[in-house]
Amino acid sequence: MKRQKPKWHLLLSVIMILFAAFTFTLFKFLDSKRSVQTESKSIDYDIEEVYKAFIEEEEYLPEDLREIEKVETEVSAWIAYWDFYNALDTYKLNKSNIKSLSPTWYFLQADGSLGLKNTARNSELINLSKENDTGLVPSISNSNAEELSKILNSSTLLDSHISNIASEIETYKYTGIDIDYESIKASDREKFSNFIKLLSEKLHKNGKILTIAVLWKNDLEGLIESVSQSRGAQDWPEISRYVDEFRIMAYDYTGSADLPGSIAPRDWIRSILDYAQDNVTSHDKIVLGLPLYAYKWVEDTKGADALVWTDVNYLIVENKNQIIWNKLDEETLEKMLKYKSGGQTWVIWYQDREVTEKRIELAKTYGVNKFIFWRLGGEDPEIFDLLND
Repeated sequence: MKRQKPKWHLLLSVIMILFAAFTFTLFKFLDSKRSVQTESKSIDYDIEEVYKAFIEEEEYLPEDLREIEKVETEVSAWIAYWDFYNALDTYKLNKSNIKSLSPTWYFLQADGSLGLKNTARNSELINLSKENDTGLVPSISNSNAEELSKILNSSTLLDSHISNIASEIETYKYTGIDIDYESIKASDREKFSNFIKLLSEKLHKNGKILTIAVLWKNDLEGLIESVSQSRGAQDWPEISRYVDEFRIMAYDYTGSADLPGSIAPRDWIRSILDYAQDNVTSHDKIVLGLPLYAYKWVEDTKGADALVWTDVNYLIVENKNQIIWNKLDEETLEKMLKYKSGGQTWVIWYQDREVTEKRIELAKTYGVNKFIFWRLGGEDPEIFDLLND
């Protein structure tokens, strides 16, 4: 039987058909993957890992995540009335780096009027802030929960208190006011929130702003509030609806009455930011309060003296041959100094540029870029070089 020649043209046709089918299938697959990637732009990245990658390996980041670089750091500061002039000197040297100032000039009186601290209404600061377009948002404090309760539960006293605040702001042309009421009865939780609401409406109608300083909270809220009436009275979700800035005082984890320890350790700050993300109604209102002060103890002894960086720096120089330890504690991200003097061992936990920079970096992993320092005056001057950088 004669052998037939292969029909190459038929075989070629089959190969082309199979190739076309494969190409079409591959195209559809890639297109579907591209569609999934487009829809995945809202995916929840591990933002801390992203930020780390941004610092260390920027070229490997997706373009949309590089926007983190463009977030500007905003810094404000409280001014302690008892160290006013040191703070004023710091402000004069760093005017361009400070968004707003909150001098602790006022305190609440039993009749709803405003008591004055000894540096209140300082004309030099008022004029300088206007000249340099720095917000001036003086702070009002309270120290008596019973007196505040009477005001909150009396419509007459409450109206008078709000009017007194608004009048003071208008008279001295302040940008707004900062409420720092840390003595509040837990039973006045709703009344306090109503006060903030009414004050906000009054100030906003006049084109002024309202900020509030709040005690720190974290996921142990139930335990914390059970031992602190004032924390229980500060309803974060409700209060944050009305204020322009929600200033969280993230310091004094270890207080002056405690044994030596970090003033604002890293993981504790992280827990506060976690809580804030879930309980502050507008994320853009979060302002993280950071310490610039130090505490000095006799080793293993309760009770500390408060210092500022210039004090610590002086002690480092004076006792340079007796220093046992002076390094950043990697676990807490805070500096710890230990030295011998007068037959005793002293321990100081303190803040400088490096500490502040690491805390700002940590907060930015949460998308927080607004900070307020307690307090201006005597701080490490390189902190403001950091802000320039």
